[in-house]
Amino acid sequence: MPQLYGTNFRFEEYLHVSNYAWGVAIHLGLAFASIMLTLSPLRALIKKFIYQPGQGPAAEAISKDALEYRAVAVADQQGPERKAMATFRYEGGLYYLTGVLLAEAAMILLEEKELVERLGGGVLTPACLGQRFVERLQNANVQISGKLL
Repeated sequence: MPQLYGTNFRFEEYLHVSNYAWGVAIHLGLAFASIMLTLSPLRALIKKFIYQPGQGPAAEAISKDALEYRAVAVADQQGPERKAMATFRYEGGLYYLTGVLLAEAAMILLEEKELVERLGGGVLTPACLGQRFVERLQNANVQISGKLL
């Protein structure tokens, strides 16, 4: 649905690091790990050290987890630059958050037949689910806010 974003839409994702050296080290480490994962003997070794289904960290350990995304949008228009900032924050188990996101999105799709018909299927972003999705997530203790800069 390109009409939602405009012809000049661009998305970039960043990881905040404390300094340039850490940024380079993380970049190189991720590149090296990606290449190493193409080797099947290494993948077999790694499988021995990761959680198996039904295992995982204790509930107390994940209760202190937190996730925060910040997004800045710049309007695609002539004239003075206009910006908006949105924040998405969740405190608690991130595995639980995954389930909440999926369940709430599914509920929107089940309840809003007109939306499903209008979207027509395909690979869509959560933005297509609209304000009701935001409200459902806020009811599930996800903090979502936005403001004009």
